Amino acid sequence: MKEYVMKNIIGKLWALPTTIIFGITAGILGMCIAPRKIRIRIRHNAICFYNHPFLRGPAGAVTLGNVILFQKNDDCFMGLNIAQHERQHTLQAESLGIFYIPLHIMCILIYRRYVLQNPLERGPYSNPPRPW
Repeated sequence: MKEYVMKNIIGKLWALPTTIIFGITAGILGMCIAPRKIRIRIRHNAICFYNHPFLRGPAGAVTLGNVILFQKNDDCFMGLNIAQHERQHTLQAESLGIFYIPLHIMCILIYRRYVLQNPLERGPYSNPPRPW
Protein backbone atom coordinates (compact mmCIF):
# COMPACT_ATOMS: atom_id res chain seq x y z
CA MET A 1 0.00 0.00 0.00
CA LYS A 2 2.76 2.41 0.97
CA GLU A 3 4.64 1.65 -2.27
CA TYR A 4 1.48 2.32 -4.32
CA VAL A 5 0.94 5.67 -2.59
CA MET A 6 4.56 6.72 -3.23
CA LYS A 7 4.34 5.67 -6.89
CA ASN A 8 1.07 7.60 -7.22
CA ILE A 9 2.57 10.76 -5.69
CA ILE A 10 5.75 10.53 -7.78
CA GLY A 11 3.67 9.98 -10.94
CA LYS A 12 1.52 13.01 -10.25
CA LEU A 13 4.61 15.15 -9.57
CA TRP A 14 6.24 13.91 -12.80
CA ALA A 15 3.05 14.81 -14.73
CA LEU A 16 2.59 18.14 -12.89
CA PRO A 17 4.18 20.41 -15.55
CA THR A 18 1.90 18.93 -18.24
CA THR A 19 -1.07 19.09 -15.88
CA ILE A 20 -0.53 22.77 -15.08
CA ILE A 21 0.78 24.14 -18.40
CA PHE A 22 -1.70 22.35 -20.64
CA GLY A 23 -4.52 20.91 -18.52
CA ILE A 24 -5.26 23.55 -15.91
CA THR A 25 -4.62 26.35 -18.42
CA ALA A 26 -7.08 24.83 -20.92
CA GLY A 27 -9.62 24.26 -18.15
CA ILE A 28 -9.43 27.85 -16.91
CA LEU A 29 -9.50 29.31 -20.43
CA GLY A 30 -12.61 27.26 -21.13
CA MET A 31 -14.21 28.60 -17.97
CA CYS A 32 -13.45 32.17 -19.08
CA ILE A 33 -15.06 31.80 -22.50
CA ALA A 34 -17.61 29.06 -21.81
CA PRO A 35 -20.99 29.66 -23.37
CA ARG A 36 -22.25 26.95 -21.07
CA LYS A 37 -21.55 26.18 -17.45
CA ILE A 38 -18.49 24.06 -16.80
CA ARG A 39 -18.61 21.57 -13.93
CA ILE A 40 -15.39 20.60 -12.19
CA ARG A 41 -14.97 17.27 -10.41
CA ILE A 42 -12.01 15.31 -9.11
CA ARG A 43 -12.39 11.75 -10.34
CA HIS A 44 -10.86 9.25 -12.76
CA ASN A 45 -7.37 10.10 -11.43
CA ALA A 46 -7.79 13.66 -12.70
CA ILE A 47 -9.35 17.07 -12.38
CA CYS A 48 -12.30 16.80 -14.76
CA PHE A 49 -13.85 19.75 -16.57
CA TYR A 50 -17.30 18.82 -17.93
CA ASN A 51 -19.09 20.79 -20.70
CA HIS A 52 -15.79 22.18 -21.94
CA PRO A 53 -16.28 24.55 -24.90
CA PHE A 54 -12.99 23.63 -26.66
CA LEU A 55 -14.30 20.17 -27.58
CA ARG A 56 -16.55 19.71 -30.58
CA GLY A 57 -17.35 16.95 -33.03
CA PRO A 58 -15.98 13.45 -32.50
CA ALA A 59 -13.71 14.36 -29.56
CA GLY A 60 -15.67 13.29 -26.50
CA ALA A 61 -12.80 14.05 -24.13
CA VAL A 62 -9.13 15.00 -24.07
CA THR A 63 -6.53 14.23 -21.41
CA LEU A 64 -3.80 16.76 -20.63
CA GLY A 65 -1.68 15.38 -17.80
CA ASN A 66 -3.97 14.76 -14.84
CA VAL A 67 -6.75 16.90 -16.33
CA ILE A 68 -9.58 15.56 -18.47
CA LEU A 69 -11.71 17.92 -20.56
CA PHE A 70 -15.12 16.39 -21.34
CA GLN A 71 -17.33 17.65 -24.14
CA LYS A 72 -20.57 16.74 -22.38
CA ASN A 73 -21.89 16.86 -18.85
CA ASP A 74 -21.15 13.21 -18.07
CA ASP A 75 -18.60 10.44 -18.51
CA CYS A 76 -20.31 8.98 -21.57
CA PHE A 77 -20.10 10.07 -25.18
CA MET A 78 -22.07 8.49 -28.01
CA GLY A 79 -23.08 5.64 -25.71
CA LEU A 80 -19.54 4.81 -24.57
CA ASN A 81 -18.02 5.36 -21.14
CA ILE A 82 -14.99 7.38 -22.20
CA ALA A 83 -13.94 8.18 -18.65
CA GLN A 84 -12.17 4.84 -18.21
CA HIS A 85 -10.37 5.32 -21.54
CA GLU A 86 -9.22 8.82 -20.53
CA ARG A 87 -8.14 7.59 -17.08
CA GLN A 88 -5.63 5.33 -18.81
CA HIS A 89 -4.16 8.41 -20.51
CA THR A 90 -3.66 10.03 -17.08
CA LEU A 91 -1.62 6.97 -16.08
CA GLN A 92 0.40 7.32 -19.29
CA ALA A 93 1.03 10.99 -18.45
CA GLU A 94 2.25 9.96 -15.00
CA SER A 95 4.71 7.54 -16.62
CA LEU A 96 5.90 9.81 -19.45
CA GLY A 97 5.77 13.17 -17.66
CA ILE A 98 6.67 16.14 -19.86
CA PHE A 99 7.10 13.82 -22.84
CA TYR A 100 3.44 12.71 -22.84
CA ILE A 101 1.97 15.51 -24.99
CA PRO A 102 4.79 15.66 -27.60
CA LEU A 103 4.80 11.86 -27.89
CA HIS A 104 1.02 11.72 -28.21
CA ILE A 105 1.04 14.40 -30.93
CA MET A 106 3.81 12.56 -32.76
CA CYS A 107 1.86 9.28 -32.61
CA ILE A 108 -1.31 10.97 -33.86
CA LEU A 109 0.61 12.40 -36.83
CA ILE A 110 2.26 9.06 -37.61
CA TYR A 111 -0.78 6.77 -37.23
CA ARG A 112 -3.53 9.27 -38.19
CA ARG A 113 -6.53 7.09 -39.04
CA TYR A 114 -5.03 3.88 -37.70
CA VAL A 115 -5.90 4.65 -34.08
CA LEU A 116 -5.46 1.10 -32.81
CA GLN A 117 -1.88 0.99 -34.11
CA ASN A 118 -1.04 4.06 -32.01
CA PRO A 119 0.85 2.70 -28.96
CA LEU A 120 -0.72 5.37 -26.72
CA GLU A 121 -4.26 4.38 -27.79
CA ARG A 122 -3.95 0.60 -27.98
CA GLY A 123 -4.16 0.04 -24.21
CA PRO A 124 -6.91 2.58 -23.46
CA TYR A 125 -9.06 1.12 -26.28
CA SER A 126 -8.62 -2.47 -25.02
CA ASN A 127 -11.27 -4.22 -22.96
CA PRO A 128 -10.82 -3.73 -20.06
CA PRO A 129 -8.90 -0.49 -20.62
CA ARG A 130 -5.26 -0.41 -19.51
CA PRO A 131 -2.49 2.18 -19.90
CA TRP A 132 -0.29 0.19 -22.33
